[in-house]
Amino acid sequence: MHLVVFDVDGTLAVTAPVDMECFWQAAKEIFRLPSEYPTSVEGLKDVTGIAILSLFCEQALARKISVSELDRFKRRFVGILEAAVLKNVNCFRAMPGAADVLAAVSATAGFEAAIATGCFRHSAEFKLQSAGLLDPDIPIASCDDARSREEIMTISANRAVAKHGRNISAVTYVGDGIWDFRAAQRLGWDFIGIGTGDAADQLLRAGAVTVLPHFSPSEKFLDAISKAASRRRPSGA
Repeated sequence: MHLVVFDVDGTLAVTAPVDMECFWQAAKEIFRLPSEYPTSVEGLKDVTGIAILSLFCEQALARKISVSELDRFKRRFVGILEAAVLKNVNCFRAMPGAADVLAAVSATAGFEAAIATGCFRHSAEFKLQSAGLLDPDIPIASCDDARSREEIMTISANRAVAKHGRNISAVTYVGDGIWDFRAAQRLGWDFIGIGTGDAADQLLRAGAVTVLPHFSPSEKFLDAISKAASRRRPSGA
């Protein structure tokens, strides 16, 4: 099967800037820091929720985050996300064409979809649900499963293999960040970028061959995936 693995934030769903505002609000509440406390995460190797939160705790408090703090953060984060949606029902919305593409990939012979997100699972599922994109049949991996994006992506692919009982003949990762592209490169996966303006330019400068502004029309996106796979086959999932 040709597996298409999607990122969530900035890819399947438009979540910025509300998502990160809610993230930092939850973090400062859990660590009892003032709202004006700086949120720099310079030197971060893995751009995932657990990595960001761990580094923030180390920078702010000079210690590692505890299991209880992590659990409380995840609950509070989802609570703040829920409050944001109550305030503005459209703050998390589907990227144009995303729903059609997820349906088309799953319905096309030889293709299957999976999700690999750097955020926490419950928050990712909440944002997908708010955007009308949550599908319980699509395997998902998150930073609850691993710290690094490559590990998360690999776990997602392995879950797709286990679910469908078929080996992967080609795999494409779809993301919006430089970290997405570099992780795909390290895994030997094909890559399709989603972005416009500076974000698209950064991906192209980094070496991404195909960057689309969104998923519409779905036929164009599926054609881009097929062309990416024909250029280079991955060594494995």
